[in-house]
Amino acid sequence: MIAEVNIFGVFISTALFTAGIAGLLHVLFRRLLQRVGFYRFVAHQNLLDISLFVILWGVIALTMSTFADFFHSILG
Repeated sequence: MIAEVNIFGVFISTALFTAGIAGLLHVLFRRLLQRVGFYRFVAHQNLLDISLFVILWGVIALTMSTFADFFHSILG
């Protein structure tokens, strides 16, 4: 995993960068789940939300090292 991400000359921690991406995806997934009515079948909505965020963050953090060159070419 790379140590930090360079976004237009500003170095950002990889953990913060991946958490931000996971947060954006979490908002999209949560809206989708609310729209289809999935939360009616869940006993603890907050626990599901936190679990979904952690899973997304872990998947993104693991794929960051795989696609580091791709992100580097996009972000400068």
